Amino acid sequence: TQLDQLSDLRLVIESVRRIFDLGHNPHHIEQKSSKQLDLHKVRIPGSFDPFESAVGVILGQLVTTEQGQRNMAKLVERHGTPVKGPLPLLTHLFPSAEVLSQADLSGLGFTRARGESIKAMASLVVSGELDLSQTTDIVETRKKLLAIKGIGPWTVEMIALRCLNDTDAFPATDLIILRAVEKFKLRPELLGPWRAYLSLAIWKSQAHLLTRKKIK
Repeated sequence: TQLDQLSDLRLVIESVRRIFDLGHNPHHIEQKSSKQLDLHKVRIPGSFDPFESAVGVILGQLVTTEQGQRNMAKLVERHGTPVKGPLPLLTHLFPSAEVLSQADLSGLGFTRARGESIKAMASLVVSGELDLSQTTDIVETRKKLLAIKGIGPWTVEMIALRCLNDTDAFPATDLIILRAVEKFKLRPELLGPWRAYLSLAIWKSQAHLLTRKKIK
């Protein structure tokens, strides 16, 4: 990030702290029913741009990580703002919610339904009805996201984890998490309000169980 003035440095530092979850004290978490998984060595990955991350989560539904990334790249190339600078790999800025609310998202490698979900979410962000910041009312934001056609519980929980910094976000329908809960006889309800760290610990330790199939 290039700063125009030194006074912006503090905001950047705070953003970096949120992205790496540096304010979290892992010793607040009692292991309880998850002694097989180390919850003390994981952090919640944050985001510089919550709207961008939320779009990425939607494009990651039911496809491989690689396909989701390709879909994101195509979307940015068509609707993002071209930029020139010292970083050759940075060619476009992510499109704003205003742009995506009116954009033609056909022919980008994902379904029309997925595109409509993105446009509906973008429209709510533009109108101010949907707040994806970390200061939002998490309960109300969950309800508004779930009301969008094409957005299911897995997507809502992933957005809550990545964008809202909800420490209790838990995508219970995720295939890897379902397998781990059964394998280790876990009781996620005992780990509230820290279930997001359980999710991350499961993904970290059970990477070998990853499958090409994802659950919406």
